[in-house]
Amino acid sequence: MPVLAIALLAVTLAATGAGAADTVRLDPEETVRLALAASHRVAAAGARVSGSEAAVEAADAAAWPRLTASASATRQSSVPQFDVALTPGMPPIGLYPDIRNTFAANLNLEQVVYAGGAITSNRMAARSTAEASRAEEDSTRSRVVLESRRAYWNAAATQAEVDNAHAERERAQRLLTDARSLREAGMAVRADVLSAQAQLAASELRVVRTETDAADAMATLRSLVQVPLPTAIELADRVPARLPPQPAPLTELRDEARTTRSELVSMRSSLDALAAREEAARAPARPSVAAVAQWLMARPNQRYFPLTDTWHDSWSVALSGSWRLWDAGRTRAGVAEVRWQHRALAEDLAERERTIDLEVDTARRNLESSLAAVRAADASWEAARAREDAVRERYQAGLDTMADVLQAQAALAAAETQRVRARTSAWVAAADLAHAVGR
Repeated sequence: MPVLAIALLAVTLAATGAGAADTVRLDPEETVRLALAASHRVAAAGARVSGSEAAVEAADAAAWPRLTASASATRQSSVPQFDVALTPGMPPIGLYPDIRNTFAANLNLEQVVYAGGAITSNRMAARSTAEASRAEEDSTRSRVVLESRRAYWNAAATQAEVDNAHAERERAQRLLTDARSLREAGMAVRADVLSAQAQLAASELRVVRTETDAADAMATLRSLVQVPLPTAIELADRVPARLPPQPAPLTELRDEARTTRSELVSMRSSLDALAAREEAARAPARPSVAAVAQWLMARPNQRYFPLTDTWHDSWSVALSGSWRLWDAGRTRAGVAEVRWQHRALAEDLAERERTIDLEVDTARRNLESSLAAVRAADASWEAARAREDAVRERYQAGLDTMADVLQAQAALAAAETQRVRARTSAWVAAADLAHAVGR
């Protein structure tokens, strides 16, 4: 677990109080915060951003001079010494002495004056690549936010369904009690008692299934936020009372998405990087100029004549230029390769803009339909609850049959499930729309 996630979890546990030290209370925003802090994908994306920023520093460094220090010590085999007598009667002078040990220390300073635009282009490409990495990090964070919100509302929905299953079991238990009492009073038959028993068994089965679904959903949520066992998770929502607002007009959302979606920002930055790399690929076909300064301390120093086994220093300053006149089309092919990569990415960008427009359109429509479904589900739940109360009272009075009661209870259970799913689906649809727009 990343260190930040551990710190956030510790703060969350402390905020719950000493009496509830083993419980973490989550709401949608707290879930997002912990998920982002614990996500290895977000950490990896951040590492890639740091790497791209280091690449910018490396590209900038290419414009600065390079200073190199070197030293050497060499042991050589013996060679015949070459002496010349320049003046008759005088001792000969050693023009090429037998020096077996040589030493040298060198400082070399080199500054690129002109590199055909390669340095400037590489710096621009590195900056654009860094911008693309930052946008990709934002995109990764956006995906984690969406996953965590979906996981939270799915866990809330499954826990609410567990509550509904328990309520259904309690209704079935009451129905069985009523059926037995009515049979003892001669107002019901044995088939009514058996039907009530079957209904209770079915409700028990639903409790088991919903509790399993809730455990699976909670395990997914726990994995995302990295809350270790045995710490319990308490959700702030079961059946959310408030609903997300109505979405903005479609054209406004599309414009926002094209501006803010991290994938599009990343692809546009990558296009800028490829444009700069295309310019850098042309650099080898252009002349290059460099200035070089050197200071040498050597024993012996080859620039001193005749050679002697003593230390001497020397220096040099040079301005050199080169121009590759022919490379069998290598530069042209390299430029063409980058140009076609640019063309392909531009087409990918246009396609991604099209699919994002569709995502926004679909997400907005789903949110509108989800909000409409909430109103219908609430009305259906109210009606089913009132009908179940009325039918159960009529059954106790001997006016309705057991089949009517079972049908009413089944309708109420279905309406409760629909109500929970409709309300949580509205928040999931809102999260989908926020992701599609790039918020």
